[in-house]
Amino acid sequence: MACSNLVKRIRCPAKCGRDYLLFSALVFRSLLLACADADSCTDLGFTGTQLCSDCVRLAKYVQDAELTSDCQSSCVESSSASSSTKKYSKAFLEIGRHMLSDFPHIETFVRKKAKDYKGLTVIDRFGALPRLVLKAGKDRETIRIDKWKTEHIEEFLQDKLLH
Repeated sequence: MACSNLVKRIRCPAKCGRDYLLFSALVFRSLLLACADADSCTDLGFTGTQLCSDCVRLAKYVQDAELTSDCQSSCVESSSASSSTKKYSKAFLEIGRHMLSDFPHIETFVRKKAKDYKGLTVIDRFGALPRLVLKAGKDRETIRIDKWKTEHIEEFLQDKLLH
């Protein structure tokens, strides 16, 4: 099934709340990422890496039994096999120095907390929105953090960086 067809199947129920819109955005982003390298998604339109608990949340907001069933048939039971437990040896916090004041939580982290993390390097990348680049050998993960609070960055790095 082509990605555009799958995205068209997602409909907003009568009472669209903030949670629904956020969840829909995450589902849409996931579908686009899954389809980025190919003209169409897998037959069911899922990557096979989504958690079954996400399918339960999808069913709550999207009242399409076929889509929910497709999600359930291609999901994984727990996150233990996913990158959620992966540890990285290096991390780079990239942000444009001139943009730092636009993100007060990140500015606080960079000025007061970043030096406490071995393996973390702050890089001034002109025009870059704040993001973390995590590396372990050939593995690399990039995460935008422009909406994160200082404590969320700290917690994430404590969980992901090797000590």
